[in-house]
Amino acid sequence: MNASEGTDGPGIGVARYDWTQDRLDTFRGNKDGPCGMWANDVLVHNGELWVATELGISRYSLKRDTWRHFVPLNDTTQDLREASCQDIYQEVAARLSATPDEADKVCDLYGGPPRYIFRNLLQKYRPEAAAILNWNDSN
Repeated sequence: MNASEGTDGPGIGVARYDWTQDRLDTFRGNKDGPCGMWANDVLVHNGELWVATELGISRYSLKRDTWRHFVPLNDTTQDLREASCQDIYQEVAARLSATPDEADKVCDLYGGPPRYIFRNLLQKYRPEAAAILNWNDSN
């Protein structure tokens, strides 16, 4: 489902092919798709598509054509809470450091601290979301 194999970043994410209209529809986060950049796993069950991403789990109702998004309630439980993609992006941005970590050579390969890298990913793949986030870079 993820077309990033062999590329330097996320692909189209989750896609649906409409055989009757010979059309490929892609879901790219926010209101019309999973919140993450990468689709790590998918499951179709009881008329719903469940997509696991690096940022949480998104559920698409095939009957209602709607998405709902879930993240862990907290760090100490397996319970989930519902959240919008925008809220999830804001929470991730707030948790990420705005300063480089010398021990983290993976992040440094891309030329910046974790929040900078996340911001660049959002600007490239979810520009509408990146434009309205509060990027408080004070920490």
